Amino acid sequence: MNDQTSNKNAADAPLPTGLMMALAQNMHAMTDYAKLSDAAREELIKQASRVQSREEMQALVRNLGQFIT
Repeated sequence: MNDQTSNKNAADAPLPTGLMMALAQNMHAMTDYAKLSDAAREELIKQASRVQSREEMQALVRNLGQFIT
C-alpha cells in the first residue's frame, strides 16, 4: 500500500450531495471551504451528514467560517 491510499480519512471522502450543492450555490462559502484544514473538513462532513433539511444545510454552509482555524 502506498502513502496515498494508506492515509485516507473522512476529509478524503466524497462530499454529501446536499453539502456539495449548497457550496456550489454560495461562492463565498466555497472559498471558505478551500481554506479548511483536513480536521475542519472532517467535522463539517460529519455535521452535514446529520442535516435534515435544505434550510439546515444552507445555514451550515452560511456559517462555514466557524470551521476555519
